[in-house]
Amino acid sequence: MSARNLPWQVWTHGVIMALPCTVLPVFMVSEANRRIGPAQVGILSSLGPVATLALGFILLAESITLAQVAGMALALGGVWLLSGKPRTVTLAAVTLSTDSADTSLATSQSPSTALPPSDLPPQPAVKGN
Repeated sequence: MSARNLPWQVWTHGVIMALPCTVLPVFMVSEANRRIGPAQVGILSSLGPVATLALGFILLAESITLAQVAGMALALGGVWLLSGKPRTVTLAAVTLSTDSADTSLATSQSPSTALPPSDLPPQPAVKGN
């Protein structure tokens, strides 16, 4: 049977399922990117498979294997690690920040002080061979 010969009820159910299950989530993710930023949305999206597995167990009485529990634990552990407080690590003369809002990489003479990018001395030009 081709798609042209399907009853109107099939087309109606297809449209009804397409809007809340596909179109609406796309708009919701776009709005979440705007409000909380893509880094946080990416972290939160890791919870989707965990929620799907949990809801299947609760609502549909599906069985869960040990491998699935291990996967859930890894996903939840990753979200927990990534959603923690931003840390700044100083190695030798380079300060790196894990804060998603801070995209600068500053070098300094002393490991305890980092210069803002505008205060850095000019870098020598690299000449080609």
